[in-house]
Amino acid sequence: MADENDKRWTALSCVALQKFTNKKISIYLSDSSKRVGWVFAIDPVTHSVVLEEETEHSTETSKKLTFVLGHSISRVVLEEDAESSKGPRRQLTDFIGDAKDTQYSQEELMKRKEDLMDWLSRNRVPVSEYSENSALLSVMGVLLVEPPYDPDCCRCSNEIVLDRVQKLIKAKQDHDKCYK
Repeated sequence: MADENDKRWTALSCVALQKFTNKKISIYLSDSSKRVGWVFAIDPVTHSVVLEEETEHSTETSKKLTFVLGHSISRVVLEEDAESSKGPRRQLTDFIGDAKDTQYSQEELMKRKEDLMDWLSRNRVPVSEYSENSALLSVMGVLLVEPPYDPDCCRCSNEIVLDRVQKLIKAKQDHDKCYK
């Protein structure tokens, strides 16, 4: 009952499921409730759906992500295609990444890098510029910090080191907020 051919949602192939991405659908659940939104992704194994729903409050419209588990879906109806909708639709990745859109100048990035190097050194953590790319910081030779030098900009295969350095960078940000 997922499409016009009355196929069950859980019986659809990966190719058939992929046709629902970036489309507005109505999902009827086994508890007789209904969810309407834009499909971002579908898990081909469990048939679970990541749905971007719009909720309207008095004067504003907000968006939220809803994960609809495949076993609770009884029927799916295609409402609207992204290409046929009026005007361009904002991408979900923009919806998720709105807070990360801050652009820094070269001078600001250099200052952030120097401040982080100073902070880590004061906390007795060995840090240096990465030899292959001077924009990256190498921490203890096992962790790399990329611009703009936030906790989320760390790369490391050792989760313990990653967690501790991210906590130090977060503590630096909290310290900077208190003393500005």
